[in-house]
Amino acid sequence: MLFRYVDMKFRVAVALLPLFVLMVTAQHSLAAKPWSNVISIDGEFEDWNQHGKTTSDPVGDSTGAFDLSHIETFVDGATIYLRFDTQASLNLQSGPTSDGMLDIRIKLDSDRTLLIGLRDRQARLVTGNQTRVIPWNEIDFAALPTYATNDFECRINLGSLNVPTDQQITLNFRGSDELTESIVLELKPPTAKAVGKPDLRKIPSGALRIASLNTLKQGSDSKERKSSIKNLFQFAGADIYCFNEALDESVFRKSCFEVLPVSFANTKNLHWSSTSGIVSRFPLTPLPFKCLEAAALIEIPGQGHLVIVSAHFTCCGYKGSKKDLRRIREVKELLADLQRLRRGDYGEQAAKAGVIILGDYNLVGSRVPLDLVNEAGFKDVLLTSPVDGSAMTWRGIDPKESFWPGRLDYVAIDQERVESRGGFILNTEQLNRFDASFASEVLGSDHSMLVIDVMLP
Repeated sequence: MLFRYVDMKFRVAVALLPLFVLMVTAQHSLAAKPWSNVISIDGEFEDWNQHGKTTSDPVGDSTGAFDLSHIETFVDGATIYLRFDTQASLNLQSGPTSDGMLDIRIKLDSDRTLLIGLRDRQARLVTGNQTRVIPWNEIDFAALPTYATNDFECRINLGSLNVPTDQQITLNFRGSDELTESIVLELKPPTAKAVGKPDLRKIPSGALRIASLNTLKQGSDSKERKSSIKNLFQFAGADIYCFNEALDESVFRKSCFEVLPVSFANTKNLHWSSTSGIVSRFPLTPLPFKCLEAAALIEIPGQGHLVIVSAHFTCCGYKGSKKDLRRIREVKELLADLQRLRRGDYGEQAAKAGVIILGDYNLVGSRVPLDLVNEAGFKDVLLTSPVDGSAMTWRGIDPKESFWPGRLDYVAIDQERVESRGGFILNTEQLNRFDASFASEVLGSDHSMLVIDVMLP
């Protein structure tokens, strides 16, 4: 049904307490940590300053692009946190064969060695003469940033491998580079304590909530997964929903109502373009951008106007690859549309509106697409999981998936016209920790849902 102003007034009236969730920017955190980890895998490195054990390796001794010089390690219980540099800016998970290989090698005991191949994207447990391939979720492995850089952090949980917490293990690398001496690590009981569970459903007074999800091959129309997606969207309680991988417009226009909250039933405020869609409680006007992204001007009663861009840039590749260059072109096309918007080509209201670009950036190549967005006056807001503080927004549904969890989805806000007030990321597996009534038997998507609360100044 069409948005009811009474409904909005009621929501604003009851949302009197601030949202207690983590919403981190590159500069600072807006709320206390609701998770227990000392180190969070978020692609930022401030939390390493007081905790990491530092090791050095000579520069220029590598046989490939991976030239290690600065390595930090931190152990919390059975989990190892590892930070290392590579000198050259490159992608961990893929690249030209000329880069060479790099494996993380952990000697668990006299008979067992865990090998984590970064370029062949495979974890293997070697026991004597036998080798077993280990799914990423078995060791809770993740590494960030996903885009090309020369500074990385990763997490390896040895709990499932039955390594005693009072045992010493050693860590080294092999392939393009190897440390002169292995790093000795001692597993010990975890020192971190749980801080509490935030109420993710509370929205700051007067704020708008926007939720975005790549639904994985039109998951809103999947008999197996649509109920899980509906659970996520219902939990979010958003005013605006964005969809990625909404592959067919006619299917999207029908199936979106099967996953949205019942208060959105029969709304006419929806827009689709390419593979992305936007559905709003508020009056929505599609913007005829020349780029493929779905963009719409949304009228917020009593506050003004907001432009939402539901972005889904080209997937895959690595720094300098054809797909990376295509992704850069797509971002430039979007920014050209936004320049036309500011010039007034789409009307006076759109020219003055705040802009949010969110969705699946597929930032697995160079960082150039995000740099271009930042240079255009947008700030990317680092949303994290309220469960462990990590920033991973994607993980493979198939246990045999070769790519480990990473960050593909971003939110960038117009700094002059939009204020971020909180947010989080959440996937189906984590949902039950906050609402036991949402018991999902299947994963809704390989992406997490982005949720951000914003205000218009």
